[in-house]
Amino acid sequence: NYNKKQKRDLFNLNLRPRLSSSSLTVDNPNSYRSTDFGSKLSFGFGVEAELILPFNKNKWAVILEPTFRNFKADKTTESSRVFGGKLIAEANYSSIEIPIGVRHYFFLKNNSKIFINAALIFDFNTKSSIEFKRADSSSLNNPLKISAKNNLGLGIGYKSNYKISLEIRYQTTQEILDSTTWTSNFDTFSVIFGYTLF
Repeated sequence: NYNKKQKRDLFNLNLRPRLSSSSLTVDNPNSYRSTDFGSKLSFGFGVEAELILPFNKNKWAVILEPTFRNFKADKTTESSRVFGGKLIAEANYSSIEIPIGVRHYFFLKNNSKIFINAALIFDFNTKSSIEFKRADSSSLNNPLKISAKNNLGLGIGYKSNYKISLEIRYQTTQEILDSTTWTSNFDTFSVIFGYTLF
């Protein structure tokens, strides 16, 4: 009597490219440089280590996913307070994110499953800043230094044949400025494609 056994890997390594839509606003009530950069599309890439927990029929997992992302945006506004009549704001934000979280699977037929996950995201930015310029491209005051705070990521996805997956992830609003006078709101929504190497 032969019964088909369910695959029970204890560890998976997944490649995770993604397309993200991010929006950024920076604000200072006492400054004319407050800027809404709007939404921008960007690409990122992550490598996910997934440890399957050996209980409850392998429905739970711990995930660790180092990810590179980059957000670039610029905004030009008319301003009589700037020589040349134009204020140019440029944001350049690159970082390595390290989400650490848990995942829960709901097994379906034909070796497919739905999953939900939640993660705490640690952000390590590299040489990132927001700079303001005049119409002649000369710098206006000192750039704003980016030093992002941690935030949360919430996702839902589908995995087929233990190999191909698709996830939709929302990241909670993030404060990215290291300043006592400026505030910021950085929001990200991502579509993540996955391929399991083993």
